[in-house]
Amino acid sequence: MQTVRQPEGASVATTARGRAVASRSVDALALVVASALTACLLHLFLTGTLRHVFSDFSWKWWLRDQLFVSSAGYLLVFAVLSIGPSVLHLAWPRRISLARLAAFQAALASFSVLLVFQRVAPWAIGIVALGAAVQLHRVVKHREGALQRVTRRLASGLIAVTALAAGALHLARQNEEERALSSLPTSAEGTPNVLLIILDTVRASSMGLLGGPVDNTPRLSELGRGGVVFENAYSTSSWTLPSHASIFTGEYASVTGADWARPLGTERQTLAEALAVRGVAGGGFVANTVAAWYRTGLARGFVHFDDTKHSLAEFALSTTLTQSSSAVRAFMAWRRTEWWRGALQGAFPLSLAPRGNYITHDLIEAGRVVDDFLAWQRELGPRPFFAFLNLFDAHEPYLPPQPFRTLYGKNALDYDRYLGAIRYMDGEIDRALRELERRGALKNTIVVVTSDHGESFREHGLVGHGNGLYRNQLRVPLVIANIPGMTVGVRVQRPISLRDLPATILDLAGMPTGHSLGGRSLRPLLSPGGDVAASPVIAEVSRGINIDPRSFVGRADQKSVVTDSFHVIQSNLNTLMVFAPATDSLELQELAGDPAVRARALDLITRTLQTQRIPWRAPRARP
Repeated sequence: MQTVRQPEGASVATTARGRAVASRSVDALALVVASALTACLLHLFLTGTLRHVFSDFSWKWWLRDQLFVSSAGYLLVFAVLSIGPSVLHLAWPRRISLARLAAFQAALASFSVLLVFQRVAPWAIGIVALGAAVQLHRVVKHREGALQRVTRRLASGLIAVTALAAGALHLARQNEEERALSSLPTSAEGTPNVLLIILDTVRASSMGLLGGPVDNTPRLSELGRGGVVFENAYSTSSWTLPSHASIFTGEYASVTGADWARPLGTERQTLAEALAVRGVAGGGFVANTVAAWYRTGLARGFVHFDDTKHSLAEFALSTTLTQSSSAVRAFMAWRRTEWWRGALQGAFPLSLAPRGNYITHDLIEAGRVVDDFLAWQRELGPRPFFAFLNLFDAHEPYLPPQPFRTLYGKNALDYDRYLGAIRYMDGEIDRALRELERRGALKNTIVVVTSDHGESFREHGLVGHGNGLYRNQLRVPLVIANIPGMTVGVRVQRPISLRDLPATILDLAGMPTGHSLGGRSLRPLLSPGGDVAASPVIAEVSRGINIDPRSFVGRADQKSVVTDSFHVIQSNLNTLMVFAPATDSLELQELAGDPAVRARALDLITRTLQTQRIPWRAPRARP
């Protein structure tokens, strides 16, 4: 067969075209990298300035790994959004010139950075971004050679600077953890481990352990039979941060100072700090990256605190563009349906307006929390540990993995998924305890399982939590097990406050004195017939931020007191509700209309708050 040779000129032309395409590809990539990392650094610089210089407090964009996470996110998002323009530039370089591609990237970067200013309308930001693009194009359209050189150098420099800075921050954190661990004193012989598991958003009435509608807690029921179950444990608030702050300090919610826009301060010792003084290493493993992460102040005293999921979805959600209302709705719709059609429907009505004070994260499953804890415990060796596990699967949007998502209803309604999430977490608790038992660590580990608050599913017209102080948002599970010499199978009926939990844990661990935590030990109640002057059951929720002002919690602070006879809820808008939980567990019958009951309830809540020195403004007339 005769070989047909390509003319030498054609071969040279093909090679030249290939080199040109490769060069344009490098230029397009350099533009994406330069614009993405520039937007990321400006975004983080502006949010840091607003927070530290202008005291514009926000929980957003403040992870310890934020530089790495947001850099990866901006590169990912900008690359996806730039596919179309970049392909057009490669195919028709004369029409879609490098200058026009640079103008597109400038508009994208400008729009992303300006979204930091949440009070500016997106359409106004769009006009400014378009103006920036037009001006850049006017400057560089006849200087494409210089543009090419500058963008390549800028991209290389930003990659180097970002990688070095992110790496240095990571190494510094590792060194800090190693120093904290090595500085712990030697623990006394026989010091027990403490495993505190908080089932975020789990109300007592939805658990099989406490008479719920389905048997979704087989492991916790078994744990309760071998320990103590508190039938009427109450949280100190109806949302995460103040409730956790009480569990860690032994103080009531308002006394801790932790609230909607304020982290837990350093004025009070935490449970982790009290245990660290005795040589116990603290490890925190948090799935609630909205209200229990490092910056909330809950990490104080822990030598290790894990609150970040490094995943593709977490990276993608770490930009201003992907925290817009439409993007977050689309992401959550996709997580619920696992179909792109659902995501597209969720994105509408289209809105690029940035969301409120909290950032949306990729959900951290209970299985991952348990894996991280078990890995840390194995590396810790023989030193006693205090492990805090926050499991988030029963929190809205209630998305446990299959088969738990449809275990209690094929239609996967919110409440069905909620019940399934509790079952999923129960299984992960079982896995953690079995592995500790296999390692020989469980026999010396005090196990405490509780929740930070409950949840409303349209009871009293409310959905979610943090918007009221009804029993379904306050009554939570509490199981304490695995204490040598403890009577098993005890079920405590009297109302108790989670404020007393840290003092109880220290007492059970053999450390009843030498700490500054509030509350009182409930140890006497762990034996049949035991009694103790426990703290009054007080719960609080302050007027919320970024909440519809038409809602009650958007206008009023609320306090409540629970006794064997009454549950009293008062607001500073001069509203009062009284229920009798012993005979009306669903709180369907409001009793404040009875003048005698009302007088007794007012006296009870006023006297209790004054005795405990809970700050409370005198209720004013209801508008």
